[in-house]
Amino acid sequence: MIAIPALRRHAINTADDLPEKRIPSAKRSLLKKALGRLWPFLIALAIVLFPFDWLTQVWPAYRQVFDRVFVTARDHAIGHSALFFLLGMFALVVSPALRKRPFLYLGLMLLVALGQEALQSIFKQELPNIYDGRDILFDVLGVTVAFVVMWILVYALSFRLHSDQSRE
Repeated sequence: MIAIPALRRHAINTADDLPEKRIPSAKRSLLKKALGRLWPFLIALAIVLFPFDWLTQVWPAYRQVFDRVFVTARDHAIGHSALFFLLGMFALVVSPALRKRPFLYLGLMLLVALGQEALQSIFKQELPNIYDGRDILFDVLGVTVAFVVMWILVYALSFRLHSDQSRE
Protein backbone atom coordinates (compact mmCIF):
# COMPACT_ATOMS: atom_id res chain seq x y z
CA MET A 1 0.00 0.00 0.00
CA ILE A 2 0.99 3.57 -0.58
CA ALA A 3 1.76 5.70 2.43
CA ILE A 4 -0.86 8.47 2.58
CA PRO A 5 1.20 10.96 4.60
CA ALA A 6 3.97 10.84 1.99
CA LEU A 7 1.51 11.69 -0.79
CA ARG A 8 0.07 14.59 1.16
CA ARG A 9 3.49 15.94 2.00
CA HIS A 10 4.42 16.14 -1.71
CA ALA A 11 1.03 17.24 -2.97
CA ILE A 12 0.89 20.45 -0.95
CA ASN A 13 3.04 23.14 -2.47
CA THR A 14 4.30 26.04 -0.44
CA ALA A 15 5.80 29.23 -1.79
CA ASP A 16 9.25 27.73 -1.23
CA ASP A 17 8.41 24.62 -3.26
CA LEU A 18 7.38 26.49 -6.43
CA PRO A 19 10.08 27.36 -8.93
CA GLU A 20 10.68 31.07 -9.24
CA LYS A 21 9.66 32.38 -12.65
CA ARG A 22 12.10 35.03 -13.72
CA ILE A 23 12.16 36.88 -16.96
CA PRO A 24 15.61 36.47 -18.50
CA SER A 25 17.55 39.72 -18.70
CA ALA A 26 17.47 39.73 -22.52
CA LYS A 27 13.68 39.47 -22.53
CA ARG A 28 13.42 42.09 -19.79
CA SER A 29 15.63 44.43 -21.80
CA LEU A 30 13.51 43.87 -24.91
CA LEU A 31 10.33 44.53 -22.92
CA LYS A 32 11.75 47.78 -21.53
CA LYS A 33 12.81 48.85 -25.01
CA ALA A 34 9.37 48.06 -26.46
CA LEU A 35 7.57 49.94 -23.67
CA GLY A 36 9.97 52.83 -24.10
CA ARG A 37 9.08 53.04 -27.77
CA LEU A 38 5.36 52.43 -27.26
CA TRP A 39 4.51 54.91 -24.53
CA PRO A 40 4.05 57.92 -26.87
CA PHE A 41 1.74 55.84 -29.05
CA LEU A 42 -0.20 54.59 -26.02
CA ILE A 43 -0.68 58.15 -24.77
CA ALA A 44 -1.88 59.23 -28.22
CA LEU A 45 -4.22 56.22 -28.31
CA ALA A 46 -5.67 57.17 -24.91
CA ILE A 47 -6.25 60.73 -26.12
CA VAL A 48 -7.98 59.50 -29.28
CA LEU A 49 -10.19 57.08 -27.37
CA PHE A 50 -11.09 59.60 -24.67
CA PRO A 51 -14.80 60.57 -24.81
CA PHE A 52 -14.54 64.32 -25.39
CA ASP A 53 -18.31 64.66 -25.99
CA TRP A 54 -18.89 63.29 -22.49
CA LEU A 55 -16.38 65.77 -21.08
CA THR A 56 -18.40 68.64 -22.57
CA GLN A 57 -21.40 67.44 -20.58
CA VAL A 58 -19.62 67.25 -17.22
CA TRP A 59 -17.27 70.25 -17.51
CA PRO A 60 -18.98 73.48 -18.67
CA ALA A 61 -15.71 75.41 -19.13
CA TYR A 62 -14.43 72.74 -21.53
CA ARG A 63 -17.74 72.84 -23.40
CA GLN A 64 -17.27 76.56 -24.13
CA VAL A 65 -13.81 75.92 -25.61
CA PHE A 66 -15.03 72.82 -27.49
CA ASP A 67 -17.97 74.71 -29.00
CA ARG A 68 -15.68 77.53 -30.18
CA VAL A 69 -13.12 75.21 -31.77
CA PHE A 70 -15.57 72.80 -33.42
CA VAL A 71 -18.21 75.26 -34.60
CA THR A 72 -19.14 73.62 -37.91
CA ALA A 73 -19.29 70.08 -39.25
CA ARG A 74 -16.23 70.90 -41.36
CA ASP A 75 -14.26 71.83 -38.22
CA HIS A 76 -15.38 68.57 -36.61
CA ALA A 77 -14.24 66.58 -39.66
CA ILE A 78 -10.88 68.37 -39.73
CA GLY A 79 -10.47 67.60 -36.02
CA HIS A 80 -11.14 63.89 -36.59
CA SER A 81 -8.75 63.72 -39.53
CA ALA A 82 -6.00 65.62 -37.71
CA LEU A 83 -6.32 63.49 -34.58
CA PHE A 84 -6.09 60.25 -36.54
CA PHE A 85 -3.32 61.64 -38.74
CA LEU A 86 -1.22 62.19 -35.61
CA LEU A 87 -2.12 58.76 -34.23
CA GLY A 88 -1.21 57.17 -37.56
CA MET A 89 2.14 58.97 -37.63
CA PHE A 90 2.87 57.81 -34.08
CA ALA A 91 1.99 54.24 -35.04
CA LEU A 92 4.25 54.31 -38.10
CA VAL A 93 7.16 55.84 -36.20
CA VAL A 94 6.84 53.45 -33.25
CA SER A 95 6.31 50.37 -35.41
CA PRO A 96 8.22 50.66 -38.70
CA ALA A 97 7.00 47.18 -39.70
CA LEU A 98 3.55 48.69 -40.29
CA ARG A 99 5.03 50.76 -43.15
CA LYS A 100 5.53 47.54 -45.10
CA ARG A 101 2.05 46.20 -44.25
CA PRO A 102 -0.47 48.86 -45.29
CA PHE A 103 -3.52 46.61 -44.95
CA LEU A 104 -2.58 45.62 -41.40
CA TYR A 105 -1.96 49.28 -40.56
CA LEU A 106 -5.29 50.40 -42.03
CA GLY A 107 -7.11 47.50 -40.38
CA LEU A 108 -5.70 48.32 -36.96
CA MET A 109 -6.45 52.02 -37.36
CA LEU A 110 -9.98 51.19 -38.52
CA LEU A 111 -10.45 49.16 -35.33
CA VAL A 112 -9.30 52.15 -33.31
CA ALA A 113 -11.73 54.40 -35.21
CA LEU A 114 -14.59 51.97 -34.58
CA GLY A 115 -13.61 51.73 -30.91
CA GLN A 116 -13.49 55.50 -30.59
CA GLU A 117 -16.95 55.92 -32.08
CA ALA A 118 -18.31 53.07 -29.94
CA LEU A 119 -16.95 54.70 -26.80
CA GLN A 120 -18.43 58.03 -27.81
CA SER A 121 -21.83 56.38 -28.33
CA ILE A 122 -21.61 54.57 -24.99
CA PHE A 123 -20.78 57.74 -23.09
CA LYS A 124 -23.50 59.71 -24.91
CA GLN A 125 -25.88 56.79 -24.22
CA GLU A 126 -27.05 56.79 -27.83
CA LEU A 127 -27.07 54.30 -30.65
CA PRO A 128 -24.57 54.90 -33.46
CA ASN A 129 -25.92 56.96 -36.35
CA ILE A 130 -24.93 58.03 -39.86
CA TYR A 131 -22.73 60.83 -38.50
CA ASP A 132 -20.57 58.24 -36.73
CA GLY A 133 -19.98 56.63 -40.12
CA ARG A 134 -18.93 59.99 -41.53
CA ASP A 135 -16.55 60.46 -38.60
CA ILE A 136 -15.02 57.03 -39.26
CA LEU A 137 -14.54 58.03 -42.90
CA PHE A 138 -12.60 61.12 -41.82
CA ASP A 139 -10.61 59.02 -39.34
CA VAL A 140 -9.60 56.67 -42.16
CA LEU A 141 -8.74 59.68 -44.31
CA GLY A 142 -6.40 60.92 -41.57
CA VAL A 143 -4.57 57.60 -41.17
CA THR A 144 -4.32 57.19 -44.96
CA VAL A 145 -2.76 60.64 -45.33
CA ALA A 146 -0.36 59.73 -42.49
CA PHE A 147 0.66 56.57 -44.35
CA VAL A 148 1.25 58.48 -47.59
CA VAL A 149 3.22 61.23 -45.80
CA MET A 150 5.36 58.65 -44.01
CA TRP A 151 5.96 56.78 -47.27
CA ILE A 152 7.08 60.02 -48.97
CA LEU A 153 9.37 60.88 -46.02
CA VAL A 154 10.97 57.43 -46.00
CA TYR A 155 11.39 57.49 -49.79
CA ALA A 156 12.92 60.99 -49.71
CA LEU A 157 15.32 60.04 -46.91
CA SER A 158 16.39 56.82 -48.62
CA PHE A 159 16.84 58.67 -51.94
CA ARG A 160 18.96 61.30 -50.20
CA LEU A 161 21.07 58.69 -48.43
CA HIS A 162 21.53 56.78 -51.68
CA SER A 163 22.58 59.91 -53.57
CA ASP A 164 24.99 60.91 -50.77
CA GLN A 165 26.61 57.46 -50.86
CA SER A 166 26.95 57.46 -54.63
CA ARG A 167 28.87 60.78 -54.53
CA GLU A 168 31.48 59.32 -52.21
